[in-house]
Amino acid sequence: MTRAIPRWLLALVALAALLLALLWLAPGPSAAWRHWQAPPAQAPRLDDVQAALLRPNPGAATADPVVLERPLFSPSRRPQSVAVAAAPEAPPPPDIVEQVKLQGVLAGRTLNGVLIEEAEGTRFVRIGQTVGDWMLTRVDAAGARFERQGQQRTVSWPTPAADPSQPSQHPAQGQRPNRARP
Repeated sequence: MTRAIPRWLLALVALAALLLALLWLAPGPSAAWRHWQAPPAQAPRLDDVQAALLRPNPGAATADPVVLERPLFSPSRRPQSVAVAAAPEAPPPPDIVEQVKLQGVLAGRTLNGVLIEEAEGTRFVRIGQTVGDWMLTRVDAAGARFERQGQQRTVSWPTPAADPSQPSQHPAQGQRPNRARP
């Protein structure tokens, strides 16, 4: 006994097939989904790597210590030593006093201080004023003395670099100075 498929059901299937063919082959923005596009690049998250490291289960060591002595997924079947490298400490930033250069001195009855060159520029500092948290306490032939919480630092005067193109003012040892004869 064969049953005949009703014509309305055949018409419905044909209509659905036609609709699907139109959606598949139709041009326009709806067709963009048919073309694969690579996803946008993402920066690696290295914290995920640390979280993914396998660590031995302390409960397994008490139940069966052989599991930790001869790990299954290690090629040598010996436990790998996990060396945790300590992050190197960044050196502390240098004190501001170590970064200043003495440019000049002013010593008088009412005004005593030094002219210093900092990263921000050149400025005059009087005795008693501060550079950062260092206070200028004294100026002498050795340099300028700064104090902070009982610590003392002396910033020396810069030594002039010898210019090889200029003749020496002093004769070398063992040599007589050149004198013009009359």
